[in-house]
Amino acid sequence: MRAALPCLFAAGLIASAQTLPLPPRPENAPTGRAFAEQITPLPIEQRDGEILAQILAGNVPDSMRHLVPVTVSGVIDGASNTLTFFVTPDYLGVGTDNDFFRAPM
Repeated sequence: MRAALPCLFAAGLIASAQTLPLPPRPENAPTGRAFAEQITPLPIEQRDGEILAQILAGNVPDSMRHLVPVTVSGVIDGASNTLTFFVTPDYLGVGTDNDFFRAPM
């Protein structure tokens, strides 16, 4: 399940390399603390599924939706190469900017 998350975002990142391609956060979505309490008793496999569902539903803080560039350079077969990719500024989170649960998926 953890390996699936980057793949799910890959197509959207190509189209919009600055912001995560997620729906708006639902008004009735749980805060980070409430969500953590909901998933604490679940087995880890089920927890991961619940985290993924919340992220795909848009329950992600606004501050984590804006991606930051990371540039790497290297030499391959004598040719210099530079690659810039975009990442979240922290682990993904579930909840609001003021109350979120870090989800290292």
